[in-house]
Amino acid sequence: MTTDAALAMGAAGVLAHSLVARAATDSGVRALSIKGGFAADFGLRDRRSSADADILIDPNNIERLCDQLGDRGWHTRAGRLPPTFIDLHSVTLINDRWPCDLDIHRYFPGFFAPPEVVFELLWEGRVVHRETGIEVLTPSRAGMAVVVALHAARTPYLDKSRRDLETVRDAVSLDFTRAETADFLAIVRGGRAQWVLEDLLTTLGLPATDDAAASEKQAWRRNQQRASDKSADLWIREVAEAPLFRKPGVLLEVLWVPREHIPRNDPNRLPTPREAWRYQRSRWVRGAKALLGFLRP
Repeated sequence: MTTDAALAMGAAGVLAHSLVARAATDSGVRALSIKGGFAADFGLRDRRSSADADILIDPNNIERLCDQLGDRGWHTRAGRLPPTFIDLHSVTLINDRWPCDLDIHRYFPGFFAPPEVVFELLWEGRVVHRETGIEVLTPSRAGMAVVVALHAARTPYLDKSRRDLETVRDAVSLDFTRAETADFLAIVRGGRAQWVLEDLLTTLGLPATDDAAASEKQAWRRNQQRASDKSADLWIREVAEAPLFRKPGVLLEVLWVPREHIPRNDPNRLPTPREAWRYQRSRWVRGAKALLGFLRP
């Protein structure tokens, strides 16, 4: 399956899910398309254009699928990876001939159960969709509702996240069958997502228990910060936690990104000196603003 640079974003998203479904079948990997238009089909979020296609993979086989997609022209962006509060949960792949990205997830943030456990919970109720003549698998409507709710809970300050949570709440309370509600609650419990979705469960009149460890709660809350604040918080932590002899080196990493480590789509093209300076200045301005926000009482 091929496309060209003029392919519209909406059409590309549909085709991307089909492409990954075919690649998953060819490589013998189980894959579930999540979020996006499929969530809208289930009545769990607004229908809107997306710059990427999200797919949850059997976590034991993510490398096999990425290799299969690599043979079809997909690759990671060049550049260094920033530190994170949570384990790296997905691999983003790009293709010069496609306007959208692929986000290949080994697990989905908000679930604290092992990735293998969560995948099996969502795989059990899988639903078949036919896109462009290719079978695309997704979680059940109940499973998709949990995924959409967890995704929204990561960025509670965004209007679209609040809308998505309200849409999931209304769908579960007004439209779900008893079996779907039971499935929804079973996935939340089995995936250890009760603490994260406590407010939603309480609003729905469903039981919720505290199923997260203190360290998991801390990482989740820090990961909920706005992007600029989170980046500054992460680097402050990196400097603070580094051994004394490594602090100068880590501080240098914070302040300066070598040209070859600047994030970019084309791994074979280094940024020009002017582009590199523009990138550095932009980082410094964002970092200074975020740092002032931390220091402000």
